[in-house]
Amino acid sequence: MKKIHAEASIVTSADRDVVYSLVKNSASYPFWSMIDEFEAVRPGRDGPYGVGSQRIFRTGRLVMHEEVVELVPDRRVAYVLLSGFPMNDYRAETILDSLDGGGTRITWRCAFYPKYKGSGWFWRLTMSWVFRRFLRMLALTSENRRQREEILAAAHGNATSKRMLAAAEGATSRT
Repeated sequence: MKKIHAEASIVTSADRDVVYSLVKNSASYPFWSMIDEFEAVRPGRDGPYGVGSQRIFRTGRLVMHEEVVELVPDRRVAYVLLSGFPMNDYRAETILDSLDGGGTRITWRCAFYPKYKGSGWFWRLTMSWVFRRFLRMLALTSENRRQREEILAAAHGNATSKRMLAAAEGATSRT
């Protein structure tokens, strides 16, 4: 079967290090993306979200088990899918490129072999849509300093979820 590629990009006014702080921190994903829950399976060699770390993301009934395979500070985060979608040899990366005059181009791309013959076109479209949605939310969060700082302050530990953030926001609004 033919290898399938999917990609999306967006430009944000935020600097690379700001975007990287969110992309590297797996526990932050439920707070800025469509991911509902994060669970740490195994820490990385150089920290909880470092190379070798394994994570589970849940969105609705979907459960994705991933492993971080590459980190280049302020430049790239790469991971492989261990289970969750009917794809083989799935590898994705988020690439951060500084722009002249400030800002960052964020590119999220993947390559994989579809598990089922004839399904590649569907998964290419699906992953491109997912990446565009991720990138819009990531760019907005990266540009909003207050929101980003609140997310990074809350995004730690072995598990996070949208419910957790909603509970924390509710407690803050009652005080």
